[in-house]
Amino acid sequence: MVKRESYQGDGLLHAKEMNPDSTYFSYKFPYGIRMHNNLLGFNTRKIKNTVYATGLWSLDIKTQSVSHFSFPETHRFESLVSIMPAPDSSLTIVGLSSDSVVKVLHFDTTITVYPIFNAPANICAVHYINNIPEIVFGRHKKLVGSIASINDSTINIRKYELPSFFDRICNILGAWPENNKWRFLLSTEYHRKNDKWILIGTKNKTNFVVFDERAVYPDLPGTLNKSLNEITNQFDYSISGLIPKQPYTDTLLIFNKAKFYEKIICKPKDFNCIWFNMLGQQKVLTVFESNELNNDEGIFINRLFNAQTGDTIQFVKESDKTIIHQSEKPDSRQIFMSENEFPIAYFKLSKDSNIIITNKLNFSFVNDKCRLLDRQNFFRLVNTTVLRKEPGAMILLDGNFPTMRAITWFILLYGLIPIWILSIVTIWLIEAVRPKPKFAVRERNWTFMMRIMPGSAIYLLFFLFNIYPFLKTFSIFNF
Repeated sequence: MVKRESYQGDGLLHAKEMNPDSTYFSYKFPYGIRMHNNLLGFNTRKIKNTVYATGLWSLDIKTQSVSHFSFPETHRFESLVSIMPAPDSSLTIVGLSSDSVVKVLHFDTTITVYPIFNAPANICAVHYINNIPEIVFGRHKKLVGSIASINDSTINIRKYELPSFFDRICNILGAWPENNKWRFLLSTEYHRKNDKWILIGTKNKTNFVVFDERAVYPDLPGTLNKSLNEITNQFDYSISGLIPKQPYTDTLLIFNKAKFYEKIICKPKDFNCIWFNMLGQQKVLTVFESNELNNDEGIFINRLFNAQTGDTIQFVKESDKTIIHQSEKPDSRQIFMSENEFPIAYFKLSKDSNIIITNKLNFSFVNDKCRLLDRQNFFRLVNTTVLRKEPGAMILLDGNFPTMRAITWFILLYGLIPIWILSIVTIWLIEAVRPKPKFAVRERNWTFMMRIMPGSAIYLLFFLFNIYPFLKTFSIFNF
């Protein structure tokens, strides 16, 4: 059975340096990062039934190549807590192992690590304060909170205390920096009435106070008619530098300028990948998702995390393989993915220009109607397929040429006409330099067919010797 993508092309660009044994997308780590025009994600590995993040991959679209950055074994982690831009435009990652071991890594062009330490309580916030990464932890016994300041070789943990009464009734929900000082949003079951703090008396209401790090006097944002459990599930943790909870709810509770706002967003889909788009010191979250990944046809949606709608791309399935087609044109098929391959990202690059990236780090450039922007003719498809199957180069006279095996396939595909020309020229030279007989004899008349016959015979022998390895290399037939 001839595989369609083996000779027609799959509509995808295949990045160099990609490791076929690496896992570039995991449902345990459905996250990606767009930074400095590069796309990054987590390499993962399953060890004793536990999936660990073992490193970062970086896809450079300009050079169409993949780089790999491994984490030290000591700093592999099981769950992601935070991804945040550092003041020097690099990247800081916070992960957890065994639910309590904090691992902090820094990425610029290499991976550097910070000391490992145990979390005294749940993590409530991660931000840079005075150019140093700090982590806010929640209540631990009688202490309302603590703050870890993370240096290259030491971890300094300081207590966070409130005036005595508040210290007993409040719990940290979130925190954020303001003028290089922490501000804390705290929940409580008490509210102020007639200059006294008394119990609200119902689980369906939660009151809030806001303290700065000095804990002098609180601001009072007010009371919400929600239980603390409901608030915890709906709260927008991006203000605290944390990744969204999974699965997220269809209602986002946003705290901004001392007020709460509710925003209705899409319900989480069965498949989703959250992307952190780094814009200087800011990050914008987008979601690439679908409810129909296992269906015969469906759509993928790319939207802002706090939006209800977004851009869509349509697909069908054939033999469990995902095929992307033009909008509203199922017969106009553009991208043919391999088995177990599916898109994980869709980004707009410029007007009417977008990129689709798969979980195997293959990618395509398409317009807004999902038509390929780099459509290839037959000969270009053949050339790129040969060079992808036989990568590498040999240097000859200071020039880079395809490998001998790649040249063999090019001769097999295109070589008949050049060999015919060589045969005709050779016979003409023989006739030109052959001495003429002294006596008139009948001249041998070489017909055109006779002139190309030596070249045809050479090509036939070359073809017979190489057709079997050619078919095996390109997976056209499985012997």
